[in-house]
Amino acid sequence: MVRRQRLPKGTSALLAGVGMCTLILGAAEAVNHFLASRVLGHDRGGRTIVIVLGFANRSEAINPVNQWRVRSGIATAEHYSADVIVFAGGDPAGFCESEIMATYAHKLGYRGEVEIERESRTTEENLRNSMSFLDVADRIAIVSNPFHAYRARKILRTLRPDRASLLVRTIDVRAGRWSILIPLGTVVESAVLTRERIDSVTSTLSRSYG
Repeated sequence: MVRRQRLPKGTSALLAGVGMCTLILGAAEAVNHFLASRVLGHDRGGRTIVIVLGFANRSEAINPVNQWRVRSGIATAEHYSADVIVFAGGDPAGFCESEIMATYAHKLGYRGEVEIERESRTTEENLRNSMSFLDVADRIAIVSNPFHAYRARKILRTLRPDRASLLVRTIDVRAGRWSILIPLGTVVESAVLTRERIDSVTSTLSRSYG
C-alpha cells in the first residue's frame, strides 16, 4: 500500500499564490506585447525626439522604475540615433523626477543632448509641456512602461493628431532584474486606472442622486 505524503502546512496556499502571480504577470506580459504596437505612426526617419516619462520619486535617490525608464530611453535613443532625450516630470512626490533621471543618464555615461521638463505633474502635462520639442520632430518615441506609454500615445493623438502620426516603437530594456518591472508596471497601472474609473463613476452617481 502506497502512503500519500502530506504537504507541509501552508504549502498548498503558497503554490496557489505562486500560480496566481504567474498567471497575472503572464497576462500582463501578453497585454504589453499587444499595446507596444498600438497607436503608432510610420517611421519616416529624420529628427528624432525621445520623451521619457517620470515616475514619482520619494527621495533624492532614483527609484527602480525611473532607473528602468532611463535605461530604456537611452536604448531607444541609441537605436534611432536620437537628436535629444527629453526627461519629463515635476515633483509630485517632493523630488523632481526629470532632474533625477537626467543625472542618472549622465552617470550611465550617456553623452547625447538632454533636455529637462520639470513643471508637469500629469501625463497630459508631460506632453503639453514638451510640445516645443515635439513640434520640430520627424520621429517621436515615448518611453514608459508599455501600458503608460500606450495611454500617453493616445493622449498625444487627441492633443495633436499631426504629431501622433510620427510616433514610433520604443526599445524596452528586459535584461536581468529589469524584466520584472514591465509586467509589474502594467499591473500597477491597471489598478490605478480601475480605481480612477470607480472614483469617476461614484462621483457621477453621487452628483446624479445627491
